[in-house]
Amino acid sequence: MMKSDQYERFYNLLLDNNIRLVTEPEQYRLMHIFPNVYECVKEDTAKMELYSLYTQIDIEKLKKSFDRFMVKDYVKSVKG
Repeated sequence: MMKSDQYERFYNLLLDNNIRLVTEPEQYRLMHIFPNVYECVKEDTAKMELYSLYTQIDIEKLKKSFDRFMVKDYVKSVKG
């Protein structure tokens, strides 16, 4: 997956060559990372909490909210 700014450059380079991709840069930006998608799918997916990078996470508080949990980056694809 490309970062949003990479995708926009790619999109524009193709557009300069009369090739229009189905997904416009703004659509890509909105749906590229899971926190942006979550509001659209929260009824059909697990509960999520977001933490900024380098934020200390209170695991005991987290255990009170979730029986089980995993820590994951923002990218939607599963890595393993």
